[in-house]
Amino acid sequence: MARIDANLSDIKDGDMGGGGWTAWPQGDYRMMVTGSDYKATKAGTGMMLKLEMVCLDGDHAGQKQFDNLVLQHPNPEVMKISRVRLKELAVAVGHPTPDLVTDSEELHGKAFCAYITKKKAKPRRARPPASRATRPRRT
Repeated sequence: MARIDANLSDIKDGDMGGGGWTAWPQGDYRMMVTGSDYKATKAGTGMMLKLEMVCLDGDHAGQKQFDNLVLQHPNPEVMKISRVRLKELAVAVGHPTPDLVTDSEELHGKAFCAYITKKKAKPRRARPPASRATRPRRT
């Protein structure tokens, strides 16, 4: 623990709000996967594919979204949800064999339509609800 002695009494409720960041409105966005990594989950009980995507048009052009797909986990339902979403992404980007994705880079650089939905904030969090990319669709 670090002693910081921060007096925050001059910060008003209107000053807080994520540093200018706001969640994207729910809806369809043209996206492209620009980066990916395969890492252990925070708990160390599985592996997840971390995806970085960029919006290609509209008010959010150039802005990024991130998604984590847990592909190895003790809970088979967690894996199934992520495997379904991975296959949806593979189909949406026109992967030649969406039943077999051997390298995440096969998903990079191809436009697809993603439906962005609001994610409910956990009670312990003190920031606005995040947006997340879900349900890729063909463009």
